[in-house]
Amino acid sequence: MLEDEKISKVGIATKQDLKELKESGDFEPKGFIDLNKEAPRYGYESVGVKNLSAMILGFRVSKRQQTSNWEAPQLTEAQIRYAATDAWVCREIYLRMKNSLFLRIRVVFPGYKMNLIIISIVVTQEFFPTFNSFFFGQVAF
Repeated sequence: MLEDEKISKVGIATKQDLKELKESGDFEPKGFIDLNKEAPRYGYESVGVKNLSAMILGFRVSKRQQTSNWEAPQLTEAQIRYAATDAWVCREIYLRMKNSLFLRIRVVFPGYKMNLIIISIVVTQEFFPTFNSFFFGQVAF
């Protein structure tokens, strides 16, 4: 599974995760997606699960358990919940970014010192028909 490029494995800062996974056995990683590297392509400057979940999903993920003892022989229920939430949130962030359209619109205001403003808008597919007809008429992308 870790070598199958058809199966997406999504996370944050996956380089360290891959390093630790390779300690369990050698493999050629394929299909890994690092949200910290993908987010800027969609116009998000802040990265990390906490920031991306707030901006994209509308809620913040608590990172309190991140600094707990992950080397313990038995993980606590809070650690297990944290790990599951972290994985689920990364998946949801990725799906939301993947299913959105990122537009950059250039607006010029003649006569002003700063005559160029870049507006970044993320439009999900469900709202795209309304957005498209409102701003562009019936423009095909």
